[in-house]
Amino acid sequence: MRNKRGFTLVELMIVVAILGILGAIAIPLYTGYVASAKTTEAKSNLITIYSLEEQAFADKGVYVSGLYTESETSLSGAAALPAFKPGEAADLNYDYSVKAVDGDTPTFEAVATFKHDTSKWFSINQDNVKVDQDGKGW
Repeated sequence: MRNKRGFTLVELMIVVAILGILGAIAIPLYTGYVASAKTTEAKSNLITIYSLEEQAFADKGVYVSGLYTESETSLSGAAALPAFKPGEAADLNYDYSVKAVDGDTPTFEAVATFKHDTSKWFSINQDNVKVDQDGKGW
């Protein structure tokens, strides 16, 4: 009798079936984890902006406006919040804008808008009120 080398077709089909099942489970889980990480990035950066705005208000008595995107950082934002550099460590998944209003009651609102779907956003204001695109708190 000859020595058999290699795998039979049945063995290969079993391996392919197992890999298919693992892929069907793993790929959706992975994409969910990636989406969750991007959301966490936006929320974390908004909390950083909130802290820096409060620090600027304590130092200067006003909140500051700015625009922070991957391609540009507005001069007003960069000068006002020099510690906020979200695009230095990694590519940005969100664009950040801060609108400050002076007056009797100074206010600001920082918004993180998802680059690939502008209907997805998170915001925070001077009172630390956090809202998402559905009007829910985060």
